[in-house]
Amino acid sequence: MENYTALTNMEKIASRNLGQGRVEDSFKQTPTMSTYLMAFVVSQLSHKESRKNNKWIFRVWAIPDQIEQANFALEIGPGMLSRFEEYFQVDYPLAKLDMVAVPQFTHGAMENWGLIIYRQETMLFDPKEHKFDRADKVAKVIGHEIAHQWFGNLVTMNWWEELWLNEGMTSFIEELGTMTVKPDWYEENKPINEQAPLNTDTSNDVKPLFNPIKKNETIAEMFNEVSYNKGAQIARMMEGFLGEKLFRQGLIRYMKKNAYKNTRDSDLFEALQAEFEKTGQRLNVSQVMESWIRSPGIPLVSIRSTSRRNVFELRQKRLLRPDMPKSDVK
Repeated sequence: MENYTALTNMEKIASRNLGQGRVEDSFKQTPTMSTYLMAFVVSQLSHKESRKNNKWIFRVWAIPDQIEQANFALEIGPGMLSRFEEYFQVDYPLAKLDMVAVPQFTHGAMENWGLIIYRQETMLFDPKEHKFDRADKVAKVIGHEIAHQWFGNLVTMNWWEELWLNEGMTSFIEELGTMTVKPDWYEENKPINEQAPLNTDTSNDVKPLFNPIKKNETIAEMFNEVSYNKGAQIARMMEGFLGEKLFRQGLIRYMKKNAYKNTRDSDLFEALQAEFEKTGQRLNVSQVMESWIRSPGIPLVSIRSTSRRNVFELRQKRLLRPDMPKSDVK
């Protein structure tokens, strides 16, 4: 329709007036991608753009009387996109990235490749009206969705039962975006709540990170604190025992080897294993991570001295909340 703008994942390459108020827009063909990442927006929204990077155009969209509130997103977004390119050593593969704030949206945001859609409150910020908490939230959500352009879009989990590969890894890596554009915020407000997965995982009915899906109707249940928060802490743990440099090299290998493909957690562990073996040390990453991924809950390790000199006894059991009957453990 005339006076409307059509957006989709790729850039527009042609527009033809069909008469009677109709317009036909043509867009460049997408790369190989998962169908759930396809998106369209047809609107009368206003936009602003940044062309600081000669490889891609970065645009923000909002209803006309709120477009100034998109300035913050336009300020931090391009820097985050560039930082993730540098971290993964893989260029953002599309020619543009549109971020659209809409008045009504089911989710907080959706990382559609090249066309991220947000609720207004997760993308727009007015420094005259909103408090710092709003800016902090917006920065984290934008960092999360831009990180998804790699974890989730360029490389996608094989099926929803391994959602943590999308959401957990992205929840971990999103802090890199905030740390890049607002380093003082990062120091004062650590992005990942380390207590959140602890509280969730001490329940006796919590599911493991990898939870086989038997019915499609249960897919939505995978979008939970375990996939996001515990998944992020598992990523942090792997970075901890492998080392920051080696862990990053493993992620770079994972991205380059599996670009435009679907993966399982074994593919991630294989990439990390390949980098670790370069050190000449012995460690089976997959074996170490198996129980963390496929067993519910978290372990509680206790240590006590014995009557023998320099001999200690270690015991491991599942950690439960004090109010949780032990007989109910599943």
